[in-house]
Amino acid sequence: MGFFRAILFCRWLEPEQLGLWDMAFGFLMLAGPLAMLALPGTFGRYAEYYRLRGQLRAFLSRTSTACILLTWRP
Repeated sequence: MGFFRAILFCRWLEPEQLGLWDMAFGFLMLAGPLAMLALPGTFGRYAEYYRLRGQLRAFLSRTSTACILLTWRP
């Protein structure tokens, strides 16, 4: 289905509009899985827990690194 949609968009859109659509579509395909993992949502929930134990920096760096690695595409 995605292949046919891409063919239709290539026929209907100008090259500049096609590039904008591709960027927007790529962002949505990237943001969906990240939002579903909800790793950034744990910041507010566990920040105080790790701050009291003196491990807030480690928690934030590990969670941020996980988010970056999960969104990176080769």
